[in-house]
Amino acid sequence: SLGVQAFDQGSLKVLGRTHSANDVVESVQILRRAGFANINIDLMFNLPGQTVEIWKDSLQQAVALEPDHLSLYQLTYEEDTDFFEKLRRGEMKEEPLGREMYARGIEYLGRHGYEHYEISNFARPGFEARHNQACWRGEDYLGLGPSACSTVGEWRWQTVSDISAYGQDPLQRKWEPLAPETRQQERVILGLRTREGIPRGWISGKDRFLEEMENQGLLLVRSQRIILTPEGRMIADSILEEIV
Repeated sequence: SLGVQAFDQGSLKVLGRTHSANDVVESVQILRRAGFANINIDLMFNLPGQTVEIWKDSLQQAVALEPDHLSLYQLTYEEDTDFFEKLRRGEMKEEPLGREMYARGIEYLGRHGYEHYEISNFARPGFEARHNQACWRGEDYLGLGPSACSTVGEWRWQTVSDISAYGQDPLQRKWEPLAPETRQQERVILGLRTREGIPRGWISGKDRFLEEMENQGLLLVRSQRIILTPEGRMIADSILEEIV
């Protein structure tokens, strides 16, 4: 999985990346020659200064490399990050093009044989990420390395972020107990992001809201499963806030 993020030098500079588009091409070629048969490329959109045309060019260059999987992520301004501070100080401006860029990405990747199997993820048939799907289904997983998160049974833990501290003691970690209702809520949130959706029985007391969303074409209730439509995926966070 390559954290490419962008192919134009302006966007890479905004993100603090030191690689170039040529580096990406060379990296993919090296991986293919080494025998890797499953390559993912991450791309980011709605970056400061990024236009729809620049985004389309990044999509085209990514697809030209024939990856088996792509992940598209919109830039979000999280607190305690450099991006958030720059936005607060007026050094950056949040672009209003995210919805259009996301729609362009869905359409373009669909035309080139990539199935939209989760809100941010696209794959050639048979190349859906097994790890990602396990997380979305609420299965256990282990994370290794600094800052890595793991979830097993009723516990979640994260290793120390500092590389030096991790080298001295890789077993130090922060623990978080997980109540059954917490894990079930996460299954609902993550499951609704996928094309399979979730069992209808996982949501109770929201009949009127679900009916309203279905009437607006934002979700479907089929074979006792709730599935977001393409329009619903555009506002998935708002729908999930109401459901959980």
